[in-house]
Amino acid sequence: MFLRRPLDQYLADTAAATRVVLQDVLIATLPDPHDTHLDWMWDTQLESIVRAFEFAEYLKDRFYFPNPAELTSGWKNDPTTAPSPLRSEPAVILFRKGRPDSLGRQPLVLLYIVGETPTGGIFQRAFQTALAERDTLLRRSGLGDSSKPDTLRLVAPTFSGSAYSLKLLLESDSTPRPAHIEIVSGTATSLGNVETLRLSGRSVHFSSTLHSDAALQEVLRDSVLPTLGILPSQVAVLQEFSTQYGRNIQQSEPDAGSAAPSSLGTPRRERRSTPDAFVSYPFPASISRLRSEFERHPELRGAERGQLPGLGGQSRVPLDLIDPSRPAEDAPVTSRLTPPTMDLLLDQIARSLTENDIRLVGILATDVRDKLFLAHELRRRMRDVQFFTYGTNLLLLRTDWTQAMHGALVLATYPLIPDGAADPTAPVRTLRFTFGSDLYGDRKSVV
Repeated sequence: MFLRRPLDQYLADTAAATRVVLQDVLIATLPDPHDTHLDWMWDTQLESIVRAFEFAEYLKDRFYFPNPAELTSGWKNDPTTAPSPLRSEPAVILFRKGRPDSLGRQPLVLLYIVGETPTGGIFQRAFQTALAERDTLLRRSGLGDSSKPDTLRLVAPTFSGSAYSLKLLLESDSTPRPAHIEIVSGTATSLGNVETLRLSGRSVHFSSTLHSDAALQEVLRDSVLPTLGILPSQVAVLQEFSTQYGRNIQQSEPDAGSAAPSSLGTPRRERRSTPDAFVSYPFPASISRLRSEFERHPELRGAERGQLPGLGGQSRVPLDLIDPSRPAEDAPVTSRLTPPTMDLLLDQIARSLTENDIRLVGILATDVRDKLFLAHELRRRMRDVQFFTYGTNLLLLRTDWTQAMHGALVLATYPLIPDGAADPTAPVRTLRFTFGSDLYGDRKSVV
């Protein structure tokens, strides 16, 4: 249902009145803003996708979001345990071309938005609803071009960990089977997605608008480290292990050693089989709980984040590191002893890094807030360390976090600033895009 009316009936009525033509139906999967702590990614990705349509001269005609008050309840910290409304039905946006085509018809593109989580994958019922409505539209509205083979276009997945759930949904007997499937992701960076999304007997093409983490790591190893005079043995990586993203980073480093916490919570650096391997430290899975605890009690943070001289005034909008109240991808932390225990674990990680002469530390996480928090906490414990990370996000430039991020290396596909960032495909070459994050890749996915 779109705007509480059957989609084919709505478009049939509109066609009779204004001679519209349905050009395409897309499905995009975004991080669910209700059931994950990545609500900021929903906002940024949705903005990137809408900007892509605007770039292609399409305008928003109307939209439908199921229970929008419930979708934003996590941000407002409303006490509710209701599941995300996106689990049962997708959001929908209808775009219309700013000017008619050569036949005087008004081109339309319909976008379905389905939620996903980094651990649970894509919401099955909502995705199947979007596919079924798409099939109904193309089959009954009479607005599609029947002379062309049916091509399903997906902007998905957001997370590499959701690729397998997407594969299962596309292979399901209860979903329509288009002749060809074109999948483009603006965020997933695992090289394994190509193989995961290979469907037996189906024509599927998967591509990504971002460099893989393996490619960025190769640039770091072959170009950046020699320039800085840093040996691979002096590089460590702090990464999440609770998501497929974290596991993929570990797999992209062949023969890498690990520094997993022992039973006493002390990092243990295992012997690495090659001198070129980075040592990896899995940071606590519930690091967001420690981050939220420090945000609620600023006096616990120790040294203030501060800013370096000459970088302008303090931001007028505070950066809140507290997670939404009801993330569904992690088990709840039930004890107040857990945050102080994790704080001690960070002490042990910092001590191990210092003892092993680590000069460059990578902080690789899905959530930019985890990157900022870990950089701040390690900076308090290790004044001379330098950080690096993969993927851009404008929040890394916050002036109130410059002491933590000072000198950090950011390896990414797209720049953070508009200078020199002209899009060669833009009709106006003087157009400059600002990239709030690597989620700019979603704009390229749609275009």
